[in-house]
Amino acid sequence: MGSEWILMIRLFGLPIFLGVGSLAVGLFLSMAGQSAAEIAVLAEVGKLFLQAGQLIALAGVAAALGLSLWRWWLLYLWESGKLDGGCYNCGGPMSHKDGRYGAYSKCQICGSKREGWH
Repeated sequence: MGSEWILMIRLFGLPIFLGVGSLAVGLFLSMAGQSAAEIAVLAEVGKLFLQAGQLIALAGVAAALGLSLWRWWLLYLWESGKLDGGCYNCGGPMSHKDGRYGAYSKCQICGSKREGWH
């Protein structure tokens, strides 16, 4: 049971953080827009920032949804046996990174690391 939770946190932690953060930014900017509308001089500038902030928040939520759907698809392929990943431990998909000591690969399912890109 514990390893399943770690799997879900590894796969879906970033999309959830991105989505919740984008919603929080959008909520903050919508609340800030109400107070900026009361000041006559800054009202127009505040409206522009509010519109831009809402678009940025919407783009962040869309990116989080897209990343989440991609990771659900990878999980489905891995669990159904259709994904032939490069991980020696679980056969999961590998993400390729450049680190302090050179290129390495990290499994997106179990988190194991290997030297070089595989």
